[in-house]
Amino acid sequence: MSTVATNDPPPPVDAVDESERDLVDALVPRQRSRTWGAAIAVAALGFLAVVAFATTSGTVVPRLSATPQSWSAARGVEPTFTFTLHNDGFRPATITAVALGASGLDHGRLDVHFPVRLAPHHDVSITATFTGLRCDRIDPRQYASGIRVTARGDLPFATTVTARLLNHFTKPFVGMRTYSGSDPLQIGWPAGITQDACAHP
Repeated sequence: MSTVATNDPPPPVDAVDESERDLVDALVPRQRSRTWGAAIAVAALGFLAVVAFATTSGTVVPRLSATPQSWSAARGVEPTFTFTLHNDGFRPATITAVALGASGLDHGRLDVHFPVRLAPHHDVSITATFTGLRCDRIDPRQYASGIRVTARGDLPFATTVTARLLNHFTKPFVGMRTYSGSDPLQIGWPAGITQDACAHP
């Protein structure tokens, strides 16, 4: 029996079926180049930088603070509270409202008309006047972190932020209810501006 010779080369020893190669690629992704990895790292750092700038510059969420200036409270007269609202960001901020709902202080009204636009590092003086004072309802925990303000930055929507008090009220009157979980000497502005009046009925 004769053997027919062919000119076809023998298959390579390490030949791999194409379907098997696809399976290997799916299970073991090919190693990315160092350039690709560096590009991803740079992109991630750039994204974090943009987020940090938007947060600290006041572009998305305005950065505000407040400084108490003067206040007056006594039984039988209308309590008043004057404070300066600062724009600490690098972008303009538009103030659309200031929260005045405080227990023990009735029907607060402001001497400004909203909206108020604040340029970067500018401020506005605001005086709040209340029609009545009820010492038994004053809560030292209320607004302990600052003054609640509704404002917007460069974006069209507004958000509620806390304008931190640069000077804290830290003199609770005798008999004032204390609160747990915070500095017992730090009280909110409603208790701060009425502490003398409520301490001496």
